[in-house]
Amino acid sequence: MLTKIICLAVCAILLFVSYRARFFAERILKKQDPSEALLLKIKIAALACSAALFIIVLIFMK
Repeated sequence: MLTKIICLAVCAILLFVSYRARFFAERILKKQDPSEALLLKIKIAALACSAALFIIVLIFMK
């Protein structure tokens, strides 16, 4: 049960990264004035990882 909660918390963090991609690029990746292509890549990667982790949690952790 604890692993399921941790995985779902990671999903929530990834969704926040997707929502605040500009903040993530500027503060974490230290990119000044990130391009739209970089922001799109960050959003797609975060959403894909979050969706995959969510599906894995729902299917395999019962």
